[in-house]
Amino acid sequence: RLIRDLQPEHITGQIIIMPMANFPAAQAGLRTSPIDGLNLNRIFPGNAHGTPSEMIAHFMETELLSGADYYLDIHSGGSSLEYIPVALYGDTDSPEAKQRQDILLDSLALPFALQSGADQYGWYTTSAAERNGASPLTIELGGNGQINHQHVILFHEALMRMLHAVGCLVEKRPEAATQSRRVKAVSEQRIYAYAEGLLEPLVNLGDDVSDGECVALLHDPSTPEKPSQEIIAPKGGVVLCQRVLAQVQRGDCLFELVSDI
Repeated sequence: RLIRDLQPEHITGQIIIMPMANFPAAQAGLRTSPIDGLNLNRIFPGNAHGTPSEMIAHFMETELLSGADYYLDIHSGGSSLEYIPVALYGDTDSPEAKQRQDILLDSLALPFALQSGADQYGWYTTSAAERNGASPLTIELGGNGQINHQHVILFHEALMRMLHAVGCLVEKRPEAATQSRRVKAVSEQRIYAYAEGLLEPLVNLGDDVSDGECVALLHDPSTPEKPSQEIIAPKGGVVLCQRVLAQVQRGDCLFELVSDI
């Protein structure tokens, strides 16, 4: 649909689209490539003489991102998590970069815009974009290894609005009906499993959660008479993402809550 709408007569700038940045990993349904075991979004700036994933990272940083003005990294919640459509953006001290960032966020107008922390190691694609002078955003859409038709339509319109706003698309798109709800998260709002078992969520995406509220029960199927473990939210907020698989292991992310800025 995107390619169909981006015919030469519609475009005023240069647009580069990579449907699958790391094809071997995408084909295997994994974050890491089965060829070299690396996660592409953790190895920038890469290595021109390294493994296949490192060479992809190096090519993206030095060839595709070189001279770019804007960069959009599109993700989903993978096989285990489901997200409300959200744009993740970082802090910037530059007034010019802040203005360009606001253009992206306001034109996309996804339900949420999450202020994310800095990449201290510089190994994400967004860090690679920043090193090349581009304004980056990361998008999380749905998850659970599924295609959500409503999310496809939502993001298609959001992306077309953004391309027009940054001067790459001739045809003006309809204005967004709403603005993004700008939010932030702290470590206490990320809830993890401390034991294995079967998860029974007690809240849904978009729900408001109070401090100390029980958001799920963890059952031990090997000992049916054992009392279920309550999963407590130390700090309340809105449920931005949650685990969709019932079976959990110690360390699995169960929920992420966010608070308004």
